[in-house]
Amino acid sequence: MKVLLSAFNCRPNTGSEYGLGWAWATELAKMEHEVWVITWSKNQPQVEQELQTNPIPNLHFIYCGDASWLPWAYKVVKAIRLPLGPQLVWNLGCAWWQWDAYRVAKSLHQEAAFDLVHHVTNTTVRRPSFMGLLEIPFILGPLAGGVKAPWSLRKSYPFIGKFLDLIRDLNNGYVKFDPLMHLTFAKAAKIYCRSKQTQAVIPRLYRSKSEVLFDITADEITEIPQVIERDSAEKEIYRVLFVGNFLYLKGIHLGLKAFAQLQQKIPSSRFTLIGSGSEQAWLQRLTEQLGIEDAVDWIPWMEQKKLSSAYLQHD
Repeated sequence: MKVLLSAFNCRPNTGSEYGLGWAWATELAKMEHEVWVITWSKNQPQVEQELQTNPIPNLHFIYCGDASWLPWAYKVVKAIRLPLGPQLVWNLGCAWWQWDAYRVAKSLHQEAAFDLVHHVTNTTVRRPSFMGLLEIPFILGPLAGGVKAPWSLRKSYPFIGKFLDLIRDLNNGYVKFDPLMHLTFAKAAKIYCRSKQTQAVIPRLYRSKSEVLFDITADEITEIPQVIERDSAEKEIYRVLFVGNFLYLKGIHLGLKAFAQLQQKIPSSRFTLIGSGSEQAWLQRLTEQLGIEDAVDWIPWMEQKKLSSAYLQHD
């Protein structure tokens, strides 16, 4: 079967959305489908380097949407602290890329005659895809973005977090009226969602063709060492690890408060955070307020394969 993937985020040896895009592409290729992937041109160096080392004959990549203006615009609105500026720039950039990807796909389809198209990353339930306009079976998702934090937890957010979550709730409500999202859902033969809450955001008219389905994950991502559980009371040092984006919605601030309680029982314990994000300064101030700043280590992003050793070094 000839399969076309729309995967804005797709990169080897990484986690999160980039790793998921790579997983969809490589796993479908392993199933002996002929796979074409349209992805952001920013991913080209890593993809081409991996394919040179480990070639996959039935996996083809097409790069589009240089979007060199996107990081620049993102930095500008962030520097001048324009309210919601980074989010607006990113959403506009993603929508622009989706349209550009469709134009590339339309031309490519005339040559390759795909059997189906699947939109697999950048799959927020609020962002449209135009791949259904190819008029071949169109699979959408798994979609995310509909999960809501309960109000009891939102109270612990910084002000900007409470505001952004409110905007997000309003945007999710607008999905039912958004003509581009109606077009996306109407053209889809099947819609997959990562949660029932996300499924509930889809207008009732299209919900019958939706299903809750978790993402697939590539073998190299799932090979995480098994850590033997040990009684923390018997250890002189207890090491805690967080890996991910430093964002309010990840709940890291709750983890830091819990760690402060752990440190009262095991003073030599350490908390390591690997990643980056817009809330890092806020979280670092919180460690100072809790009096645990000397027990917390901040480490930048590292390759997915190197994380295995980090897991082994922590409890």
